[in-house]
Amino acid sequence: MNSNPLREHSSSADSAEVRKLLQEHHRLSCRVEDLEEALTRLTTSRSWRMTALLRKARLLAKYLSSFLSTRAHVLTFSSVAGASLKNNVWVINTDSAEFNIRSSCGRMPLGWVEFSRSSNQPDVVEDFSLYVDEGEGFSEESCLHVSFRGRRTCLVRLPRLVRGLRLDARSLPHRNVPAEVVAQERYAAVVRGKKLIQLLTQIPLKEYPRLIIDCVGALRSGGWLAFEQQLFGELPHQTDRNKLYAGWVKRYDTLSPAELAAMQAQARALPYKPLLSLLMPVYNNPERWLRAAINSVLEQAYENWELCIVDDASTRPSVRRVLEEYAAQDSRVRVLFRQENGHISRASNSALSMARGEFVVLMDHDDVIPEHALFWVAQELNQYPDAQLIFSDEDRLSQSGERMDAYFKAGLNRELLRSQNLISHMGVYRRDTALRIGGFRPGYEGSQDWDFALRFIEQVPDEQIRHIPKVLYHWRAAPQAVSFSADTKASAFSAAQRCVADHLARLGIEATVTRDEHDDFNRVNYRPMLDLSSIEVVRFSSRIADVQQVLAQSRREFLFFLHENSLPEEEKYLQILLGTLQQTKAGAVGARVWLANQTLKCAGYRPAPQGAAVAVHTGLPRGERGYFGRAASTQEVWAVGLDGMMVRAEALSGVEFTASTQEPDFVALHLCAALRENNQKILWTPLVNVQSAFAVQQDLVEGVPAAALEDAQNSQKLWHSPNLCARSPHYCLAFPPRRP
Repeated sequence: MNSNPLREHSSSADSAEVRKLLQEHHRLSCRVEDLEEALTRLTTSRSWRMTALLRKARLLAKYLSSFLSTRAHVLTFSSVAGASLKNNVWVINTDSAEFNIRSSCGRMPLGWVEFSRSSNQPDVVEDFSLYVDEGEGFSEESCLHVSFRGRRTCLVRLPRLVRGLRLDARSLPHRNVPAEVVAQERYAAVVRGKKLIQLLTQIPLKEYPRLIIDCVGALRSGGWLAFEQQLFGELPHQTDRNKLYAGWVKRYDTLSPAELAAMQAQARALPYKPLLSLLMPVYNNPERWLRAAINSVLEQAYENWELCIVDDASTRPSVRRVLEEYAAQDSRVRVLFRQENGHISRASNSALSMARGEFVVLMDHDDVIPEHALFWVAQELNQYPDAQLIFSDEDRLSQSGERMDAYFKAGLNRELLRSQNLISHMGVYRRDTALRIGGFRPGYEGSQDWDFALRFIEQVPDEQIRHIPKVLYHWRAAPQAVSFSADTKASAFSAAQRCVADHLARLGIEATVTRDEHDDFNRVNYRPMLDLSSIEVVRFSSRIADVQQVLAQSRREFLFFLHENSLPEEEKYLQILLGTLQQTKAGAVGARVWLANQTLKCAGYRPAPQGAAVAVHTGLPRGERGYFGRAASTQEVWAVGLDGMMVRAEALSGVEFTASTQEPDFVALHLCAALRENNQKILWTPLVNVQSAFAVQQDLVEGVPAAALEDAQNSQKLWHSPNLCARSPHYCLAFPPRRP
């Protein structure tokens, strides 16, 4: 849910001042709404449409001009906060240093850019978080990573159009930043040619036919961007990703009138038609967004629903008028007007008390759902009538109504749910259980739905929690969206922290929950219950032929495998891994391993077709969070690598290895397969970082033993969305999607 900076002022404060602030907030909200409506009228006017070709021609000319004439930019850093200039070097004074960037060429660099620094500046920050403004401001999604790490140059791919750049050095405080850096644009064809040669020399000849088939298929179904993504395995920039996603939506996630009619007929023929109650708390929502939200429910192909709307004492007159209009129009729209403002948790509880359906569906007052959303929920309930909780994929709506930033999830990952609200939208809960746990808790505004989900799953086994691999929810991403719940960002962070801490306490798990405002995720540090004498450290080389003997001879409860040339970065790395294993009752946990070039070795493994295992997020530059924070969050995975892996010795009793499994990757996959056979879960954590001496990591581990892939079909559904490419280490769109 969204947040309102004015909603949580104490009633004991100066009431006149509070009323004045509320009136000013209301006036500004109305003004913003008027400006947005004027902008909408402008962008839909006849003159705007007539000049569209000229605007596109201008952008094309600008792009061609920059593409055909590469330039060397001298980028000058100017401190926004947290640094002082000394001897042509910025000295960082705090952990919140930021720098604006200016270019000597009058425009920002774009495309493939090679950054270079002076050789006489050895004591400067070697890792930059570079934020790019592509026309919609700076955001975490537009963050790129520049890493020198012992090199004078670093090649980075910037978007095609760059409006502004900002450098963030918060990840490495109390270091120095050069006053300027040279950025030389490179021809894309030359860079791509070098990458293609490198790719073709790395993969075996037997893989060429598969590569050609996959790339041609991507080109035919997704265009050039999909072809480039498939060939090089790279995630495009935010603007290109949204363009690629728009094409994907048009091809695979847009219903034709005939398909919609067939779906409506199929919905009417379902043998089990549960009543679905949508809970929608409302507060001072602009009329057009409120109408869009309600209309999206009225247009559902599945008809057995009710919309329980609770107005939380809105002061905007249009809210009551619109709600009364819809209530009179359709009897399935039920409205309750609260007499006093109770904030989002109490408003949601009021909606829950109104609900009559077997299941309740959470929905914000400014979001929309596609016309097939409730149909797929009903379809899932017909196949799994014992389901207690259903969640789906989701994306965002831009100010112009374009879909973007799709989050394609997989099955329930309880450990990941402690780092982020994985369930979120669309969340469908069995009403009886929701009432039994007490609904939503006041005091957790900003994360009340996360707290609700955590308390709910504590009562439900995994087999009664279902995931639908389809985008069934579009949430409003407009920065002017009306706030609803928490008073400040800090209070929302605090609520997110407390709800997970409470969840762990209810389960009897001893841990410390912190929240990194930069990463925007919780970090759970589990307390170990044994001392380090229960751990045996096993050092290995490039081959580990004696693993069978190590398992047989060890008298310790836990084994920690570490390559002889690897070095953990955290001082208490053994305590962190031991606590994670003990408190979560996992069979193994893997650390985050960085290669010598400061890229990620992998964030765990997942199975791929034809007997291969994919090293997830391999090659991700240090400082980047990965797909929706997956490279910065503790989570359950299918398998982990051997380097930095801690395992319970008793869980591996009776495991046998053959001579063909001497390679560490194969050994790790065998160990993880044995753990899974013993119903042991496997975790991967970014809380322990290991520096490896190796510089190269394979994307795919080919020829994985059959025993390690017995549950591959099941694991694909559990660990990876069918809407994402099966063999790519990154979370690239699949063209076409695989059948779930």
